[in-house]
Order: sequence, then C-alpha cells, then structure tokens
Amino acid sequence: MNDYKSSPETLASWFLDSREKWKKRALHKQKEIRKAGIKIRDLENSRDKWKEKAKNLAGKIQEMEEIIKELKEETELLKKKEDKKLTEKPINHSFSVAQITISIQQLITTAQSFRGIEKTWFILMLQIQEIQEIFNKIPSYSVVRQWLYRLGLFVLQKDKIYREDWIWIIDLTVQLGQEKCLVILGIPEEKLNEKMKNNQGNLQYKDVEVLEIRVMTSTRGENIKEVLMETEENVGVPVQIISDKGSDIRCGIELYKKENKQVIHTHDFTHKIALFWKKELENNPNYKSFIKKCHETRRKLQQTKNSFLMPPNQRNKCRFFNIKELVNWGLKIIKYLNKTLAKNQLEKELSSLLWIKEYEEDLQTWSQMLLVVEEIETKIKKEGLNQQFLETYEQQYQYKTEKQGEKLDKWLEKIKTYLLEEKEKIESEKVLCLSNDVIESIFGKYKLFSERGPLKEIGLMILIIPLLTIEITAELVKQGLETVSNLEVQQWKEEILGASMLSKRKIAFESK
Repeated sequence: MNDYKSSPETLASWFLDSREKWKKRALHKQKEIRKAGIKIRDLENSRDKWKEKAKNLAGKIQEMEEIIKELKEETELLKKKEDKKLTEKPINHSFSVAQITISIQQLITTAQSFRGIEKTWFILMLQIQEIQEIFNKIPSYSVVRQWLYRLGLFVLQKDKIYREDWIWIIDLTVQLGQEKCLVILGIPEEKLNEKMKNNQGNLQYKDVEVLEIRVMTSTRGENIKEVLMETEENVGVPVQIISDKGSDIRCGIELYKKENKQVIHTHDFTHKIALFWKKELENNPNYKSFIKKCHETRRKLQQTKNSFLMPPNQRNKCRFFNIKELVNWGLKIIKYLNKTLAKNQLEKELSSLLWIKEYEEDLQTWSQMLLVVEEIETKIKKEGLNQQFLETYEQQYQYKTEKQGEKLDKWLEKIKTYLLEEKEKIESEKVLCLSNDVIESIFGKYKLFSERGPLKEIGLMILIIPLLTIEITAELVKQGLETVSNLEVQQWKEEILGASMLSKRKIAFESK
C-alpha cells in the first residue's frame, strides 16, 4: 500500500471498480466462449450433415456413373444394331436391305423413274458424307427395276386369306397390243363397313389387297368367268363385286353369278352417272353445237395472246366424264365477258367467245345437275348407300327441284331409281359400297410408269400394282428378294406375258 500515493479509500474504490470491470470482461468473455462453443457445435453438426450429404451424393454420383455406363453400352449396342440394319444385305445381294427399301419407297411414293432413282443416290452420296459412308454403292436403274419386279411378283404370289366376306373390285386396263390386264382387288366387308361408319368410305390403296392379276388376249365373258372361278378357289366366294359394268366384265360376272346367285353385282356410281349424262346429252342438239363450238374456239385461240381463255381439251374416250370442266369453263367465260363488256374493254379477238352467251341457260341447268350429282356422290362414297340416305333423299334435294324445275326433278328421280335398284340387292340394315375409285386410281398410277416404255404395252410393270397396296418394309424387302429370283421373274414373264412388242420388233427388223 505504501507504493501507492493515493489514500486507502481511493485505492479501495479504484480496486473495486477495476474488479467490477474485470468481472464484466470475464463475463463477456464467458458469453463469447459460450457463443463460440454453440457456433462450433452448430458447425460440427452442420459439418456432419454435409458429410452425410456428401456421402449420399457420392453414392448417387456412383449410381449415376453406373447408369451412364449402362446407357452408353445400350447406345453402342443400339448403334451397332442400327448400323447392322443399315448394312444388312439379303442373301447373295451386294446392296443393303435399307438402300433397297428406300429406293422402292421413293419409286412408289414419288413416281420417279428408275434412272431418276439412280441419279438421286448419286446426288445424296455426293452431298452427304454420312450416306456415302453407310451406302458406298449407287444402284443402277436396271438393278432398281429388277428389285421392283421381284418384290412385285413376291407380293402377288403370296397366299391370300380365305374368307367369306370379301368384296371384290374388278376392272380391265388396256394399252397397246391385243392384251388386256384384269385386276381383282379385295377388301373384307367388315373392314369396309367400319370405314364407312367413320365416313372414310373413300378407299385408299393400302385398304385393299390385290387378289389376282391376269393378262388376257381375249376378255370374252367365258374367260372372265374362268378367272373369277379360279380366284374364288384361292380366296373364297365374295359377297359383292363392284365394277364399271363394261360389256366383257358384265357378261363374265353374270355368268359367274349363275353359279353363285348370292353374290351382289354393283355398278360403280361414277360410271352409272356417266351413262345418264350420255343418254341426256348425246342427242341433245344444244350440247352437240356447244361441243362443236368449243373445238372451233380452242383452235382459234390456242396460238393467240388469249390462249389462256380457250376451253379445256376434251377426251377422245369417256368424254361424258369431263362435262364438269366444260360447263364450269363456259360459266366463267360468260362472267368474264360480262365484266369486260361492262368496262367497254372487249377486244376484237374476244368476240370469238360471244357465242357462248347463247348457251347460258343450258349451262346453268347442267351446272345444277352436276352440283346435285357431286353432293350425292360425295356422301355415298364416304358413307355408302344406306336406308337412312334413301329415306331422306327427297327432303334433302327438294329445294333444288323447286328452283330448277321439271328437268332437274327428272334427273333426281333417275338417280334415285338407280340407287333404289342397288339397295334392293341387300338387307335394309346393311350398307352398300358403290365406288371403284380405288382401282381407277391404281390404274392411273400404274400408267405413269408403263407409259414411259418405248411401246407403252402391258409388260412387267404391272408388278408395281401389288406394291401400291402394301407397306414397303425392310422385312418385306429382305424376304421378297431372298424368295424370288430374276430367273423366276423371267419365267413368269414368258408364261404370263410372252414375248414383248419390242423383242418382236427387233426380230422383225433385224437384217439377215
């Protein structure tokens, strides 16, 4: 105490203050230590949690790595399988199934020529490296043609299903030479009814199946009947046959029906209406003079600046199938002339069209008749002919007769009589198909190919017809090319078609 100059009371007070300050500092330190302890504890807990999470994530990462490894292995396996598919070849073939399939699909879908297919492959391989790596060869046009013939023959000769509800669609196609080709398509009645219930009665190529193709030098009724009997042995008796009732086909079917009275023979709606038009207009003086003037006008306008106004070209055959084009042209020309006359802009050359105004009344009548037919035809081809349609027929078309009068009324009555005659052939609750449009369309596509030939005859190109009605798959291509050889195609050709016109010409013209 002697070391301090202050009084004991002052020192005591100072020591007490110092102690209190120390105690506060110590208390604060203890609080800080407790906070630090809590923080350390929390951090340790958090660290343990993160360690657990990291451990779990490490496990998941390992799982993901294993999954990725498996996926890579599966991808490699699929790639190898895909590469194998792309490079797999039919036995004894140098081109892959994939390349053959693409070629045939392209041919059928785009109606491209054989040489066009060859050039397409050339361009693809030139421009796309990957295609060149996969398909390192370009098929020649002759090779593509051989593929088509072999696949077509394979599909044609496949066994057909024998059933009791076939509906046959029959027609003949004719080209140069004495041969005609009879084609019989088939669709099960059950399948057709289902489509018509869904308003899908307009048949597509793949809805039908080619049951028979027969090249014939004589299509007399007896010969047609013989083909029908042979087809029956293979696939069964049909419930219905649809045709255009051409003379030979009608005769053959009637002979066939003598032994199969239950078979219904139906007249295609479009061809029947064409016969009505023929009867209506063939001896009509106004129509005859209208057609004559259309010919003259076409000749006058075809080399002038107004050639865009000339009437459409008329068919040499089946001329009553394109009445609509002529009538519509006539009405549009009248409208155009009225507009031009109103503006006082009628040119001298256009005066050669003024004659058409004389036929305005006839054209209006024919146009209404066409509209009625088109409306009925669309409904029947989508839904088929059923009892409900006939019951509401007069109500649906009465307003048209009120406007157009007696001529249209007779026209509607004629159509109704035909429909009633067809409907009487089946039970009231059934639906009847009245269209052979699908076979007409198939013939049209076939002729896109056949008419490229030098003499446009019936030849091996008829083998494209079976291919139009099926899905071209890799499995089908492989099976077909491994089953049918080029030699078998040639044997079939010699047996069914005989020598071609070109080969006969070469023999006839060769010098000795």
